[in-house]
Amino acid sequence: MRVAGYRSVFAKYPGIKIVNEVNANWDQAQGQQAMQNLLATYPDIDGVWVQDGMAAGAWKSIMDAGKTGNIAATGEIRKDFLDLWVKDGLKSGASVNPPGVMASALNVAVLMLQGKELKSPATAGQYGNALYLPIPFIDAKNVAMAHKDLSGKPGYYSYTSQLSIEQAEALFK
Repeated sequence: MRVAGYRSVFAKYPGIKIVNEVNANWDQAQGQQAMQNLLATYPDIDGVWVQDGMAAGAWKSIMDAGKTGNIAATGEIRKDFLDLWVKDGLKSGASVNPPGVMASALNVAVLMLQGKELKSPATAGQYGNALYLPIPFIDAKNVAMAHKDLSGKPGYYSYTSQLSIEQAEALFK
């Protein structure tokens, strides 16, 4: 769904030309290698859309190539990427499907199993069965706060949010 989403958005902007797509299996090391290969093949790229565990690796390659001022790239909400972002003053934005979405889904599922009916049925997404919930977006305005919230956490830990039971109940009639 993410790929379908970015493709539909990019299609609205004829100035955006997708030159390549690489799967790095949500792995930082593979993301770094993939970005090195892309920079070698396309030295004049302007932007990179990258997700999840690959972002820190991709940014390391961008930084190693000395292109942090030339390339706009997305990031992620994992602590290891936020460490890099804050330390090196990267210009990025990050939003992913955070781990807390599972707690939100559980709260909603329990209410559905109790026979409660959603105010608006889950009919979004490419398959017509998604319920979109608010997820965190991090940018220059709140990266320091998000980074502080993850102080002392391991690198793989993600900044997250989830619906409380009360917030989940508010989705129902």
